[in-house]
Amino acid sequence: MNNPDENISTGQLPSLLSVLVSAPAPSISTSTPKSPPTHVARLAPTMATSSTSKPPEYGKLHKALGANSLVKSAIMTIPKLTGNEDYTNWSDQVVAALKYCGIKKILTGDWAQPPVTANDADSEYNAAEWTALDSWIVLHLNLSDTVRSQVRHLTTSHAKWTELKKLFKPTSATSITLHLTSIVNVRFDESTKFEDFVANKCEHNRLLRELGGKSLPDSYIAILIRSGLPEHLKQSITHIPDDTITIDQIVNIIRSRQQESMINTMQASPSDTALLGHHKSKQKKRDFQP
Repeated sequence: MNNPDENISTGQLPSLLSVLVSAPAPSISTSTPKSPPTHVARLAPTMATSSTSKPPEYGKLHKALGANSLVKSAIMTIPKLTGNEDYTNWSDQVVAALKYCGIKKILTGDWAQPPVTANDADSEYNAAEWTALDSWIVLHLNLSDTVRSQVRHLTTSHAKWTELKKLFKPTSATSITLHLTSIVNVRFDESTKFEDFVANKCEHNRLLRELGGKSLPDSYIAILIRSGLPEHLKQSITHIPDDTITIDQIVNIIRSRQQESMINTMQASPSDTALLGHHKSKQKKRDFQP
C-alpha cells in the first residue's frame, strides 16, 4: 500500500464491511439550524488531528468562556429537545454552539474528567474547573421536562449525550454509507486548507461511530488521507510503513512541505521580477534610436 499510485476502496479495508447496519430511515427535520456567530474567533481552536491531543487547562478555558460576550448568543441557538422529531436539529446545534465555545470535547467524552492527585492543588483545581464546565453544558442542553426526566439519573454531560442518542437519534444504513464514502473517496483539493481536509475525514469517522457503525482505526484514516493526496505531496510520505503511519505524522510533513514551497516561491519572485525589469530596460534602449 506504500505504492504512490495506491487507490484504496472499501474492498481493501475489511473493517468497512462490518459497519453497514439495517435500520429505519431517519426522520427529516423541516427546520433549518441556526449558526452561531462566525465573525469572532473561537475561544479555543480545537482542530484535532488525532485522539492523542492534550486536554487544555480547564481554569483558563472557563475564564475565556466567561469573558466572551457572544457565548450567550451561541447558546441561544440551541432549540428545545422534545423527542425523535427534533433530535437531529437539536444535536447539530448543540455541537455547533459548544464547538464555538471550545468545550465540545467535554460533551463528546474526548476530554474526560481529569484525575486528582493527592496533595496536588493544581490537579484539584483543574478537576473542579472541568466539573464546572461540564455542569454548565448540562444546564444549557435545553431539554423538555419529559426528556430531562429520562436522563436525570446520569451525572455528566457526556453520559446524558450518549443516552439521548440511544433514545432519539435516527440511524440508517444510508447515512453510514455516506460517511464511509466521504472517508474513503474524497481527495485533497489544494485550493482548500490541508488541515480542514484532515479534520473532515476525522469528523466523518466520529459520526460513523455515533451512528452505531464501527469507526476506522486512526492508522486506516492516515492511510486514506495519504491516498487522497496529489502525487507531488504523496511522495513526501510514501516511505512511512502502513503499520506505523499516523495522522499527526502526515499533517506535520505536509505542513512543512507546503511551507517550504511557499518560501521557495517568495524567494524566487524578486529575482524573476529583476530579470523581467532588466529585459524591459534593454528592450527600451534598443527601441530608442536618435
